[in-house]
Amino acid sequence: MAGLALATMLAAPPAHAGSYTDTSSGGTSPAIITPAADATGPSSASASVSPYSGNGNPTCIIQSNPGTITDTFTWVHGSGQTDATDPPPSCVLVEQDSGATWYVRDEWGTGTGTGTADCGLPGATLTSGTYNAPRPSLSLSATLYSQKSGASFSVSCSPTVSFTGQTGTEGYVSGAVMFSGGAYAYPITITPGGTQLVNGVQEVLTGQQITATLSGIPSNYTVTKYTWSGQSGTCFKTYNEKATSNQLVLLDSTDLTGPAAGSNTVAPLAFYDSAKENLTLTCAITLTAPDGKSTVNLTATAPPINVLKPTVTRWDIHTGYVQYVQNPTTGQKGYQLRTAPGSTQTGGEAWQNATIVVPAPFAATGGLGCFAQLATPNVVITNDDPTKSPVFPNNNQQGLDNSFPYQGDQWDVSGLGAGADSPVLYYENYNSGGYTGWSQVSDTDTFTTWLMYKPPGGVWVPLQSYDWTWSFTSQWSKSQNQWNLFRARPSPTSGDPGYTGAVTSTFPQWSLVQTNT
Repeated sequence: MAGLALATMLAAPPAHAGSYTDTSSGGTSPAIITPAADATGPSSASASVSPYSGNGNPTCIIQSNPGTITDTFTWVHGSGQTDATDPPPSCVLVEQDSGATWYVRDEWGTGTGTGTADCGLPGATLTSGTYNAPRPSLSLSATLYSQKSGASFSVSCSPTVSFTGQTGTEGYVSGAVMFSGGAYAYPITITPGGTQLVNGVQEVLTGQQITATLSGIPSNYTVTKYTWSGQSGTCFKTYNEKATSNQLVLLDSTDLTGPAAGSNTVAPLAFYDSAKENLTLTCAITLTAPDGKSTVNLTATAPPINVLKPTVTRWDIHTGYVQYVQNPTTGQKGYQLRTAPGSTQTGGEAWQNATIVVPAPFAATGGLGCFAQLATPNVVITNDDPTKSPVFPNNNQQGLDNSFPYQGDQWDVSGLGAGADSPVLYYENYNSGGYTGWSQVSDTDTFTTWLMYKPPGGVWVPLQSYDWTWSFTSQWSKSQNQWNLFRARPSPTSGDPGYTGAVTSTFPQWSLVQTNT
């Protein structure tokens, strides 16, 4: 440390390979005005006078006015590191301590004098006083807390202290002035966690967990409040397709704010994202300083996080049309969305050649693909007797279509995905044993189908989805003693609707399972 610079201590940044160096400047030594100095140093001086020299009542004057003392901190990268791989911290807690003191020893207690002390930090008031008793003193100290950041920053103070003392007719007066202090720098860092670090940017796939850990708060500070922010609306805590409800769990205040009762730490943040985007996480922290009174507010910013999402380069969707069917096991008759005659599709609503491409640098990561589907049946059965009301389970309620993944199928994304749905309604049980008053059966079912992706060790996330429907109305003919198709969509004349999937970040969620669609 050069000249009168404040004593400097630097806490090593745990999340960085580099560190700050300190360059001190400014400041002059205390001045002994009269008499000649007994002792002087870089931050203190003392002198004494006595009436025995025959000079009457001699005076001792000591002053210290060192001017502005500045410490400049400069970030130095770790060996072989650059700004991209070892950036300067975004948040540095700086603690400046400064004190100014004068004291007197008056052997006989007959002397007089005055002194002032100013520690030179904002908010500290100049203090002055007089003495007329042995060994009086006057001191002032203060601590300033601030946040700094970047490759270089400076802190400074301008302490002053002075003392003037005069002896009585006997004895002697000795006095001293001094100042002391230190600047302490504590880097507060957020370390993001993912699976790839590319040129200082944390990269992660949708469905892979993202973490953020804050470190560097000195142990003698108390965390009184913190708030994580920067996550978007497509970020979530987890997705559990095995749950019977509330499959998508969002982040809430217990995840983002704290501390928890009895804790003095900032809890790490952990979440997932379902969208392709760039995230910048921040943590606002309120600390109680070691003095137990001062409040320190800081905001730390994490290095950027780049969330990448697989793309669907192909998903062929083919729709057949409504056709009359008979159950080969029970003999029941009804209508079903089936493959058009002569078509190579595998079902009434067929999904083929589903191609999921995982982006670089995760191309070799792989993962799984699947289909998921929610269904809402709307079956209306009309009877000549209005008191009769057939029971159709979960009618007009959206629910999971049988299972997740749909039909239990999933595939490695290095290959192609395929699946199909052929919804059916058998209605002849409504007039079994002959006509019993049922005159019309109408069924309009709506569906939302998702193409999903799951990275290794991650959770399922949606890639694309689309809505589709099928419907028919069949009427009972008394004269023919049979059911006749009155209306159907899609039909041979309406043709394939030409559905296409659209990019989505919306998840399938349900609280019941539909098993009759």
